Amino acid sequence: MASNILRICIVWLSLSASAFASDSLPDRVERWMDSVVLLIVGPGWCSGVVIDDEGTVATAYHCVASGLRSEVHTHDGMRHMGKTVAALPKDDIALLSVPGLAGTVPPLEIRDSTPRRGETVYGLGHPFAPFADRSPAMEGMLTWSVTRGIVSNVGPRLLQTDAALNPGNSGGPVVDEDGRIVGITSRKLGGDNVAFLSTAKNLQGLVDSGKKPRLIGGVVGMNLSIVMPQDTSASGIGLGLGTTIRDRVVLNGELFLSGVSEDAAIRYGDVWTP
Repeated sequence: MASNILRICIVWLSLSASAFASDSLPDRVERWMDSVVLLIVGPGWCSGVVIDDEGTVATAYHCVASGLRSEVHTHDGMRHMGKTVAALPKDDIALLSVPGLAGTVPPLEIRDSTPRRGETVYGLGHPFAPFADRSPAMEGMLTWSVTRGIVSNVGPRLLQTDAALNPGNSGGPVVDEDGRIVGITSRKLGGDNVAFLSTAKNLQGLVDSGKKPRLIGGVVGMNLSIVMPQDTSASGIGLGLGTTIRDRVVLNGELFLSGVSEDAAIRYGDVWTP
């Protein structure tokens, strides 16, 4: 009897160890990455994440503010076109409809509770993506990368993190230990490891609103490099001018010197006309 109990205990411990090993952090990261997409909007490179079974992609508003076509690349190498269907410019959140992803790319869950300072988080996305594969040494680098940090501070509209988030991470998800989205990468300061996320609450609010953008005047713009300084990949001067979204006329401009410090960027604001 004792030997049978011992054998059962050994089998149970073996199965438990196997289950634990199969859910190691590297395994979880691999699963999370399947939900991350690469966005190419004109000359700009950004990140995004699938959030439902219908192929809805969440990203940063500034990634799609130019109104240019959004090309969506998946982890398995597929390419689709996306259409902006909702946005909150003031919270730097946008949603894209990508029907080609419906039922084919697993979504990540949006966390419904606010994270606390000190929680471990993981940033997923494509830092400096335009430089990927430009030399043999860089093969397989940069795109679909993961970084780790903590929640540094919590505000009503933004989360601060020390995770290493760089140009190209914009629009990508930052997740907790369970792979739930706690925020969408939005911006950073010029110092090291001071980045900001638009909160999961902002994202869920946009999802729940169900409001679609009503395009009246379209987009007027000129781009020599890229729309936002956070995602610039070449030196130059650029000017981007707004869109009409969510039943309001929005003038959202960015004047910047790319290839210079992000501190050189001049944002002249969001002008709202009811």
